[in-house]
Amino acid sequence: MSTFKARLLTGAFVLAMSSGTAFAGADLVPDASNLGTMGQASVTNMGDEATEPSVLTIVCQKTSGGMGGCAEDPGMAAYEDASYPNAAVIQVPALQPGETFDHALEFWGGLVWGAGTYELTLTADAGEAIEEDDEENNQTSAEKQQLAGVNKTPQPKGPGTIVLKPKSDGSGGFPFELQFTFGQ
Repeated sequence: MSTFKARLLTGAFVLAMSSGTAFAGADLVPDASNLGTMGQASVTNMGDEATEPSVLTIVCQKTSGGMGGCAEDPGMAAYEDASYPNAAVIQVPALQPGETFDHALEFWGGLVWGAGTYELTLTADAGEAIEEDDEENNQTSAEKQQLAGVNKTPQPKGPGTIVLKPKSDGSGGFPFELQFTFGQ
């Protein structure tokens, strides 16, 4: 008789699961589609409930291309958090259902990448502070490839000058000389 009750309860449970409503909750999903090219990280609440503030992290790993690691810039210090070593940390505000938070990394333009391939991993709710409908979709990656000899050197920050002056050496060509001076 106890076996029959267990089977009956199991059958009722399966029936309830198949006809019941789905778990309602938040669901943070990161988007790294603009991370490798523009330095923009995004996260969207795909759930049907609002979230509390959370943490979005970015971890870089060089996967091929010789010596050295990921690019660094002094501006990265603003993204450091001892709770997440070796990661850039972005504070994400509370998000309503369907709302997206975009963040452009302030230091991105100053990075000088060595030749190679890099994997940039973006993790939503890195501290696992939010109970989500789907915890398996909190991570995504983007690949950044840097060719040798194509790397840009960051320009000094601050005001500069452009000087246009007449050429006086009589060497022909353009009758003027153009000089650029970058300030600090």
